[in-house]
Amino acid sequence: MRQDQSPQEAAQQRIESLLTQIRDAVIQPPRPSETESVEQVIIRVVQVVTVGVIVQGPDIPLSRGYSVSIRQRRHSTARTGYVGFSQSAAGNTLTSAELANNESIYGIKITNFKEAWFNATVNNTFFEIVAVR
Repeated sequence: MRQDQSPQEAAQQRIESLLTQIRDAVIQPPRPSETESVEQVIIRVVQVVTVGVIVQGPDIPLSRGYSVSIRQRRHSTARTGYVGFSQSAAGNTLTSAELANNESIYGIKITNFKEAWFNATVNNTFFEIVAVR
């Protein structure tokens, strides 16, 4: 409170300040913190170079609010790819998702691309990991 202000003026100024803060908090869209990714779409390609050598996705953390899809890229030959969410799961056809050319799985809830593991029946099989906010 300034010395030339009455207690009523100081209270009114404080109330106006609080109302402005509330208005700004409600009207402005939420802003990501420094630690959150600010990208709206993240796309990475993973390559299984050698059959049976399981490949882990890249280490890219995702904040809440992302929807993740994994797609086996289209190849000129018939290939089968496998996606698991552990190294052992990707190496076992009973515990992994099986994908053919251009097939996808959607709505995956992971917090980092490295939680996905990849395997294939043909060398040089490519997958795309897409995260959309």
